[in-house]
Amino acid sequence: ALDVEEFGSVYEGLLEYQPAVDARPWQFRFEKGSARSSSGSHYTPDELVHPLIKHSLDYLIEDRLKQDPTGESLLTLKVADVACGSGHILLAAARRIALKLAQARTQEDQPAPAPYRRALREVVQHCIYGVDKNPLAVELCKVALWLEAHNPGQPLNFLDHRIRCGDAIVGVGRAEDLDKGIPDEAFKTL
Repeated sequence: ALDVEEFGSVYEGLLEYQPAVDARPWQFRFEKGSARSSSGSHYTPDELVHPLIKHSLDYLIEDRLKQDPTGESLLTLKVADVACGSGHILLAAARRIALKLAQARTQEDQPAPAPYRRALREVVQHCIYGVDKNPLAVELCKVALWLEAHNPGQPLNFLDHRIRCGDAIVGVGRAEDLDKGIPDEAFKTL
């Protein structure tokens, strides 16, 4: 019964705890942890996401639609979130672009679900990019986008090269590199 956006809230809540195991008697439990505060992980609420999308994306969409009323040029937009977490901002951006694309294609203010879902999948495939340092956040982002853009009979791996684990700020592209620490070369002036 959860909305896809709520994955981020659940994920943030889980970061408050860490697993602990007692050997005798065998027992698994959660203890208060510090992963959320140490990683700077915060769920972005709708009250911030919607104005962000409106003020950063809507004018680009309108410009594209003025140049190309068919809406196909919307698929050339690129939306990147360099700390995507569970994908709340990316999902909102994909929905906004997909709605406009479906409206342009169908010439209807409220497109039927099938054309909207097709448009949403295309937008996620062509326009959406995300990076996060936390591998679990990356997987949650992929799941959220996939659930939203799923079309029966279509492959599931269309997000693997668009949503990546890494550090977009210093250019670390593999999770293993993060375990070793940030290399000194990342701080050299180019």
